[in-house]
Amino acid sequence: AGVAVARVGSEVAVPMHDKFALVSHRGERLALFGSFNLNAQSIWLNHELGARTRESAIVEAFEGRWERLRAAAQ
Repeated sequence: AGVAVARVGSEVAVPMHDKFALVSHRGERLALFGSFNLNAQSIWLNHELGARTRESAIVEAFEGRWERLRAAAQ
């Protein structure tokens, strides 16, 4: 569908603990974040939290976190 996805670290089978996504689309930026784990137990048994924001300060904070994670993985 033309979506570029990047993940820090090379072990795809290892769960991700920082749970956020940065989205840029048609000049708009937003951050999605929360406690949601994408596995059967979380989907069916847990009560999870998810949020979306376009607030620039929050998006920028998550962008900074992403850059620090990428730098640490190299």
